[in-house]
Amino acid sequence: MKIFSYERTVKNQIRLSFFGIKIKLSLQKNRLDVWRRLFFTMLAKNVVFFDKNIDVKKYDNIVPLGKNCEPATTYKNYYGAFMDSYIYNWALYSDKKKYIDSIIHPEKIFSGDIKFYQTSNSWECMVTNITFHSNSQPEELLDKDGNLIPEKKEKEFEDIKSKIKHLVSKSINTYKNPSKKLYMFTFDIDNPEEDSKLLTELYNFFESQDKNFDMLVILEQNKFCDELKKLEKSLPKLYIKTLCYFRERRPDKLCHHFEYYKGWAKIFREFQYLVPRKKSNRKLKCEK
Repeated sequence: MKIFSYERTVKNQIRLSFFGIKIKLSLQKNRLDVWRRLFFTMLAKNVVFFDKNIDVKKYDNIVPLGKNCEPATTYKNYYGAFMDSYIYNWALYSDKKKYIDSIIHPEKIFSGDIKFYQTSNSWECMVTNITFHSNSQPEELLDKDGNLIPEKKEKEFEDIKSKIKHLVSKSINTYKNPSKKLYMFTFDIDNPEEDSKLLTELYNFFESQDKNFDMLVILEQNKFCDELKKLEKSLPKLYIKTLCYFRERRPDKLCHHFEYYKGWAKIFREFQYLVPRKKSNRKLKCEK
């Protein structure tokens, strides 16, 4: 009998055997980053709480529209609660024109071919080029040898199709609901003139559905140019706020980290749910 053995599995686990006693451990992700996030979140919230220049606005409903899961995950990190669930809470788009069109015509989502990405357990709608996360971690779809289990993949596919169908219907109903709502999303600026037209198109669509809304567009600070400042002044229900960077372009400098969290704290302080969301112990997929 071996006194001690060690094995690392394809599911990111460690199997230990000591005098015949077997122990299985899960490898934790980088906890330093988690603790750093918690520290800056608490610090930013406290600093912003005493900012008397913030004009607080409250809404019956806040609808996150992407461009990825950053708004929804950041909100959960700040308040321990999940934003109300919509199509784009846990999605990522790669084509801005198709993305705007999918908001105006949500019935196009999952209306054609769908591509599966095994490494992230996500599904891309090839009509809109929007990718959606499934509920399970990628390794949960594998057998002990690291091979994809077809039955689990099929179940994930059926679950995501059902979920998207429900959220498409929910979005259409939300557009027509007379309650006060905020549509919020992060947005990359590549061509200010063309991007202004896309934002105006989306704004006009919301106005055609219901007058009781505001639209919040979040940009990176260095992209907030004169063209977009003029746009904000010309559309009375449009608000444009900025962050020092988006999460996927985070630099490795602690001072920038604080400014990033402070930016989100100011946004969530100014734009609030009328009735605060209930806290949830459920973890984000990225924290499991």
